[in-house]
Amino acid sequence: MNFLVKAFNLIISTIGFIKLSFKKDNEVQSEGVSIIIFSYDRPFQLNSLLRSLFENFPKNKINNLSIVYKFSDKFDKSYDELKMAYKEKANINWYSEGEYQSFKDALISAIKNITDPQVMFMVDDQLFYRKLSASFLQEVSFYKDAIFTFRFSKKTKYSYTLNKDVCLPELSFPSKRIMSWQLNGKQFEFNYVFSVDATIFPYWLANLFINKLIYNGPNYFESSMNYSSWLYKRFNYIAYSSVDQYAVNIVLGKVQSINDNKSLGIDKYTLLNYFHSKKILEINKKNEIFSPHIDSNYNIIYDIDKI
Repeated sequence: MNFLVKAFNLIISTIGFIKLSFKKDNEVQSEGVSIIIFSYDRPFQLNSLLRSLFENFPKNKINNLSIVYKFSDKFDKSYDELKMAYKEKANINWYSEGEYQSFKDALISAIKNITDPQVMFMVDDQLFYRKLSASFLQEVSFYKDAIFTFRFSKKTKYSYTLNKDVCLPELSFPSKRIMSWQLNGKQFEFNYVFSVDATIFPYWLANLFINKLIYNGPNYFESSMNYSSWLYKRFNYIAYSSVDQYAVNIVLGKVQSINDNKSLGIDKYTLLNYFHSKKILEINKKNEIFSPHIDSNYNIIYDIDKI
C-alpha cells in the first residue's frame, strides 16, 4: 500500500482508538455472538473449523455465521459441497468474493446483516477446541465495548510465529474465567490488538473498520486496523481474554504470499485431497496447548463417514 493509503488507514484506526477509549457501556444487549470467518482455498480446514464451532459453542448462541471466501481453480466445487453439507445443519451466510467487486464489498455485505453488539472474526485454519458454556458467553457480552480474545490463556508461554518463548504480561482477573492486561508494547503476541484470530470486536468498531479502511484482503484488513496500535500501548489500553484457551491456529500451510508466515508447508492440493477423502482435523486433547498457533505435534486427522 502506498503512503497516502497508509496515512488514511492510520487516521481511521486512530478514530477507532479514540471512540473505544471513551465508550464504556457495559450493559448486556443480547445473548450470543455473530461470527465472520475468512477463507481462501481451504475447504478441508474450513470444514474442520465449522464442525468445531458447532460442537463447542452452546446451542443457538451463534446468532449469525458468515463466511467471506475466495477460491482458485479446483476449489470452487469443494465450497459448493460445504454449502450443501451445512445447509440443513445451520443457517450460514456465504459471501463469495467473486460475486462482488472486491473483498471489501463482500465484507461490507456480511457486516450489514449483523445486528449483535459483538462480532467475532476467525480464519479458516483455526479450531475451537474447548466447550464454551452459555453462562460464560453471557459473561463475555458484558465486555461488548472492549476487545476480547479466545486465543490466549494464563498458560500461554510460546510464540509459534516468532519461534521463541514469551513472557506473560502482568495479568488481572476480573472474574474466574476472564483475564486482562495493559498493552505496553513489550510482548508481541499479547500486544497485537486487533487480531482476526478468534477475537471479539464491538460491532460499531468492526463496522467502522470494515466500511472506512482501505484494504483488499484479510491480511491487509488486519494490519490496517493495527496502524494505531502504538496509541493503545502509549495509553495502556486494557485487553481481555479467557483464562483458558478456546481457539488455536493449526498452521498446516499457507495460501497467501503477503506475509511469510511460518507453517508446515503442506501443499493446498494435498489438503484438498484430504477434504475429498472425507478426513477431518481435530486437536489431540491429551496435549496441553501453550501457544495461539500450533503444528502437527498436536493434530490428528481421521476418516469420517460424511463431511
